[in-house]
Amino acid sequence: MQSDLIIINDFCDRCHVDPSFIMELEEDGLIEVRVIDEERYLPTSQLAELERYTHLYYDLSINIAGIDAIHHMLERIELLQQEVRSLRNELEFYFWCRIPKQKAKSIVRRVLPKETRQKIKQLLHK
Repeated sequence: MQSDLIIINDFCDRCHVDPSFIMELEEDGLIEVRVIDEERYLPTSQLAELERYTHLYYDLSINIAGIDAIHHMLERIELLQQEVRSLRNELEFYFWCRIPKQKAKSIVRRVLPKETRQKIKQLLHK
């Protein structure tokens, strides 16, 4: 089980990262730190995220609040992309079921807000 954990001090030494940066990320809920026998560990599953945050902080000089905002925007984008995929699948289903075009349009108008319909229309015409 501990093979999927990285000792934070080792990570910081090898990657030239200040341990306080890791603590700030943890305090803001951006990463999860585990403590086992008074040693602080980072799950390897979070390594890619930590590397992204490190790049934003050290290379682009974005502070923790900015990193948090970027994190939330990326999460929101992912949710919206999932919604678009789901709506595309629904529209394809209606198409393949050969619902008359006018009826499909009526359903879409009732279910989706105008902004979303316009975005879908743009995506379908790409």
